[in-house]
Amino acid sequence: MDGIPVSIPYEGQINLGDIPVQNIAKIKLIKGLSSVLYGANGMGGVINVITKQGETRPSFSAQYEGSQYATHNIQVGHGWKKGPFSYYAAFAHREGNGYPLARTFTLPESVFNSMRVSPANPPSLPNVPFAPDSGSRDNADYSRNSFTLTSTLELNSKNTLGLSFEHYDNEYGIPPASVYREHKKGFYYFPRYWRFKDWNRTMVNVLEQSQISESLTIKGRFFYDKYDNLLAAYDDPSYTTQNRIGPASGDSLYDDYDIGFSAYAFWSKIPKNEIRASLNFRRDVHRSTFANSPTDRMSSDTWSVGIEDEVELTNKLTITPGISFDILNKRERFQGGVGLEPGSDVR
Repeated sequence: MDGIPVSIPYEGQINLGDIPVQNIAKIKLIKGLSSVLYGANGMGGVINVITKQGETRPSFSAQYEGSQYATHNIQVGHGWKKGPFSYYAAFAHREGNGYPLARTFTLPESVFNSMRVSPANPPSLPNVPFAPDSGSRDNADYSRNSFTLTSTLELNSKNTLGLSFEHYDNEYGIPPASVYREHKKGFYYFPRYWRFKDWNRTMVNVLEQSQISESLTIKGRFFYDKYDNLLAAYDDPSYTTQNRIGPASGDSLYDDYDIGFSAYAFWSKIPKNEIRASLNFRRDVHRSTFANSPTDRMSSDTWSVGIEDEVELTNKLTITPGISFDILNKRERFQGGVGLEPGSDVR
């Protein structure tokens, strides 16, 4: 997003639905091999979401949408470019009680039977199969709030500073699921009742661009992306009690963050050539605590160095050969109160 690799440190995933649509100026989709400047993990393609900037004419937008299942969507945005300073700020609130299912949606009876007899600890708290959904999806309610700000300051004709800030404050349910796994008594389907009581994310991105000469431009970026989440696992579909030992119920606290930087150089001294180089670094840190157990910690560093040359062979034909070196350094793994060997680096 705006050139920053976005993903939850532990899972490596992200819900792009959290980004309010009115904040998006354009989406750049690169299929297959992408530029080495994007760094590691771009081999299969890149989706770059580019957010709006302030323009010379002040802009203001407001939008409301409503639909069934108490669904409401409110978005407000404002942007302006005044002299060397520009900004775009937006707020969004979305809430709903679920979404409709197909009339024929159901699970096989064998799955429900397996959930009914699946082992539980203590036996006095047996697993409760979730009822087949009818109408709306159970425990699919959500409340999502976001505030975003993008700003730039042109220091002079050759130097520009940029700052972007994002904050997301969410709470949402996760529809009940049947999880098939092994127990000492055999394989069973176990019902799972989860919801995120809190899902918070805060991101800060600082950008600097300088034109050193007519043929050389450099760009640098620093980012910090923080996640504070609380995932609650419950005993049954009432979503009120957390007393079972196995399958375990209770609260899981996630305290994760990414921190990193990117540096780029663009050189066009040679006619019909633009040589581009990059250095990317990102540190992923995951810290989680379940109930009263010790805190699990995992961290890793990802480095990427790349260089490419865009060569204009003709007015209609351009080739871009490039090479990169990527390394994943597994720094730390501490789980269940025990320090574990993090494993070999990956290059």
